[in-house]
Parts: sequence; C-alpha cells; structure tokens
Amino acid sequence: MSYIAWIVAPSWIFAGGLIYFFYSRKHSVTTSYEITTLEEEKAEEAAKYQVMIPVANPHNAIQLVRNGFKILEAKGASVELLNLVRVPEHLPLSDAEEYMWEGREAITEAMLYLTTSFPVTTTIRYCRNVARGIISAAREKRIDTIILGWKGRTTRKDYIFGSIIDPVIQKAPCNVLVYKDCAETSYRKILVPVSGGPNSRLALEIAAIMADSEDGYIVPLNVAAPGKQTLDIEQFIERDCEARVRDKVKQPRYAVSKQISATILEIAKEFDLIVIGASKDRALAHLIRNTIPESVAAGTDRAMVMVKATEGFQSLLKRYF
Repeated sequence: MSYIAWIVAPSWIFAGGLIYFFYSRKHSVTTSYEITTLEEEKAEEAAKYQVMIPVANPHNAIQLVRNGFKILEAKGASVELLNLVRVPEHLPLSDAEEYMWEGREAITEAMLYLTTSFPVTTTIRYCRNVARGIISAAREKRIDTIILGWKGRTTRKDYIFGSIIDPVIQKAPCNVLVYKDCAETSYRKILVPVSGGPNSRLALEIAAIMADSEDGYIVPLNVAAPGKQTLDIEQFIERDCEARVRDKVKQPRYAVSKQISATILEIAKEFDLIVIGASKDRALAHLIRNTIPESVAAGTDRAMVMVKATEGFQSLLKRYF
C-alpha cells in the first residue's frame, strides 16, 4: 500500500468525524425510531456526580431508589429519574402520551422519597426500544452511574439478564449497578468475588458503601481454576482501592475449584449480600455457556448487586459513539 493511501485514508476519516460532531449531529432529522422527550423538569442545581435511575412503574420505584440511596449519599450525587414510554410498534409515536401515566406516577413516588436529600431531574421520553433509550439518555446527560433492578429471571434464552439489562451492561458509557432482591439499604456480612480489574474495584467500592456503618464488613474471595494463578487480593486492594474499602475488608479468602460458580454459591450461604462484577466475556458468550455472574445470580437466594465499570478509552468510545 502506498504512503499516500496511509495519509489520505485517515485524513478522510478524521474530516468525516469533524463534520459529524460539529455539524451533522446537530442538524440531523428526527426519525420515528429515535428517542424524543415528552416532559423534563431539571434540578435547580445539579451535582458533579450524576446517577440515573430508570423507573417503570410505581410498584417498584421506591424500592429501586432505596437501593441506590447510600450510593447517592456517598457520592454526593444528583439524580436523574428517567421513565421511557415504550410505544408498541403498530401504533404511531404520537400516541405516546396515552402510555405515560404509569411512568409519571412512578416518578412522582420516587421524587417524594428523594427530593428532600438530593437534586432531582425528571425526564419522560418515548421510544421503541427501552435499552436504547437508557443508553442514549446516559450518553446525552453525561451520567456517571446507572442503577437498575432485576427480578432474578428472564424468559428469553438469548439474553442473560433480559432484553433491557444486557444491552445496557454491554453498551452504557458509564458504571452500571444491577440490584437483585436487595430489600435492605445496608448489610453486615458482604461477600465480594474478585478477579482483579475495574469491575472488581467497583464491586469492592459498592460493597464498602453498602456495609453497615458500625459492624458491617467485606470478605473478598478469589476462586481460581486448578493450575491458574490466584489473585493477590491484599496487594490489589492496597494498590487499587480507596481507604473506605480497606477499612471494611476482613481477611480475604481463597479457593481452587473446577466449579467456580458452585464454590461461590456455597461460600455465599454464610453472607447477607453478594457484590460481583459483570462478566468480561463477549456479548454472545452466554449462548455457549453460562457466565459466572449469571450462574451465581440465578443460583443464590441472597441479596445481590452486579456491577459493570466503564473506564478510560473504552468509556470515551461508548460516551461519544
């Protein structure tokens, strides 16, 4: 390939990117498949750290915001309450207002719980695809963390956690926290399976925030397959974790097992809460075999939080593309 081609091709791509960001993106024509805002009420003064909580109905809205209360408090965050009105494919989007009343009630319930403590922005949008709407709103509003709830099962075999949570975990430009059966706001004994990296670091941070302020503690666990190297948990925590994590950690535990998920589930019986990082596997890996977080989530009767951290260059790509 000639040197001219190496110069012209990147230059052409770079020029196209500039045209998109500075002109086309602002002048694009809205189509019926895009996400459009119906109502928005902004907080008078937003905090630097922003947490988005998508709420769907008034029956679980309060529990979902209660789950995130300690996270909001620890981060000094402002809250973006988002309701996405999913209009069925066979109806025009102009009918969206007929489907928004339940979402408006859910937002009202959540606001009553939050407004005395945090700056709250509320947004109601209509869309065809809820997951796409959440990702789009998170990117547009520069959200730092998304909080979701999971009922603990899915009827779709082509998804791990469902048609909304899976795409959000894979594509969101920010941290994602998924709560399962978390009826309490703080816990005494918390198990955190760790393997190193951003997800483990975020899992330990969330566990430290959710641990009871007086006698709560965290037990990090590393389960390695036979012949694989174990993670030095003490070194990882000392090097990568903040002081509040170090203050809450008790003696780490190690195990070697061919059945990693089963070992985690057995040890988890001693604990009140599990906080685990999302799988690093490819998006379609679960069609061949279950991921460890999926197996643990499906097999435990303990409260659980699954976390996904997005950092560095990957975060920038997801935020702008």
